Amino acid sequence: MLIFARDLIMALVEMVWRVVLGTLLAAAIGIVAGIWASGEDLDGGMIGVLSALVAVIPAIWLVGRERSRRAGRRNLASRETEFRPIDPPRPAPAPSPEDRYGLTRDARLGDAWRNAARLAPSYEMNQARDDTARFLAKADSATSPDMDLIEYAAFIRRHVPELVHETEAVADISGEAEREETIAEMERDLLRVGHDARRRLQRFDDAARSSLAIRRRRFAMQFGRDQDNLD
Repeated sequence: MLIFARDLIMALVEMVWRVVLGTLLAAAIGIVAGIWASGEDLDGGMIGVLSALVAVIPAIWLVGRERSRRAGRRNLASRETEFRPIDPPRPAPAPSPEDRYGLTRDARLGDAWRNAARLAPSYEMNQARDDTARFLAKADSATSPDMDLIEYAAFIRRHVPELVHETEAVADISGEAEREETIAEMERDLLRVGHDARRRLQRFDDAARSSLAIRRRRFAMQFGRDQDNLD
């Protein structure tokens, strides 16, 4: 009931406002007509009043049509804003293997792997990239100098980006058959890099397990001596 009364009052106010605006417009037309008639040596007052009376109904109609058109635009914009679907938040992109393993100085290597995956997308390529990044992180954090690790890490950082860059250059100027062969050779080489990195990682893992086993034997020996002393 309250909503109906509110809407009725708003409609009455709008109607009165349209009449007022239409009357003002008609009066303006009458004034202009009166001024024109006076300039033509006619009865400006009479012509102005008659012009206003004749124009009042069309003026009210024109004002009402214009206000209805503007109100329709406002309502449409309001509905579009109200019912506009909210885009779901986009998930953050997954960090690259280089970022995940803290290889902050290997942006060029990361770009090379990304371009290689674009040329030859496969799970095996992604796995090779991950194994390589994990190997480099292990090599960088090694506490004792190991020339084999140092040399292989340097080989990866230098030659993998160059391999991908040169493959792209040749692929761009080659026919379809040569392009496919060039990309396939690059993929084989990169998978070998990943396999070799994984093999070296296994050496890290085996060394860690051996070190833990030795440490546990020392603990066992120490506890055994302590037990003998207690007995």
